[in-house]
Amino acid sequence: MTSFFTTSTFASLSRRTFAIVVFLYVSIGVIPTAFGGIIVNIDATKYGFAAPTDPAPVPGQLISPFGPGGALNHISLGAGTYTITNATGLAGATPTFTGWRFNSGNNWVWNFIISDAATNRVLMYKEAGGLKSSQSLIAAQSAVQNFSTSFTLATPKTLNFMIRDYNLSDNAGGVALNISPAATAVPEPSSIALLGFGAFACVAVRRFRSSRAMKTAKPVAAASAADDDAFAKV
Repeated sequence: MTSFFTTSTFASLSRRTFAIVVFLYVSIGVIPTAFGGIIVNIDATKYGFAAPTDPAPVPGQLISPFGPGGALNHISLGAGTYTITNATGLAGATPTFTGWRFNSGNNWVWNFIISDAATNRVLMYKEAGGLKSSQSLIAAQSAVQNFSTSFTLATPKTLNFMIRDYNLSDNAGGVALNISPAATAVPEPSSIALLGFGAFACVAVRRFRSSRAMKTAKPVAAASAADDDAFAKV
């Protein structure tokens, strides 16, 4: 499950607490949004939905997503507003997912579908750049390069990502998306618990070190005072 923190959440942490929380997040495979959004790679040869795929699906439409071995391309997000942009060139984006081809010909497009994993209802369908004769041409379209849209989740949801096609055997390429939360994004309870654990660990470590430092400093101070007395007597 992938969950998000807002950047302001991390800005309020001390450096030590921040480091501990980041370590905990990375250890379970979750990258905090302070480092950017999450990359979703949609392989056009693996993730689609059952026919019919024409006309283009509309929000609320019931579809049947599929993937290799029944595995779907999904992420889980907390309640909040999120922005989607083209992830081409970003770390984690598959370099060849700058557009996808269908029907084994020179038919290249850039589009994707997001559905609610719990209901299989379409959340959004987006496309940009039209139909081009090569991947480089579709990738060069300004509408593709500068693509940006947003959506809002009232409650935490798991979302499926796919391309608009049912016969994937003759496809190539894919689409890479960058999903990042707006300032209103709300972390899931599990994320809050993890942050709390990180903060507690930080405080515990700091108190332990402070206590040890004080115990070590007292004998030194006492010895210094004894030396001063002896010097005064001389």
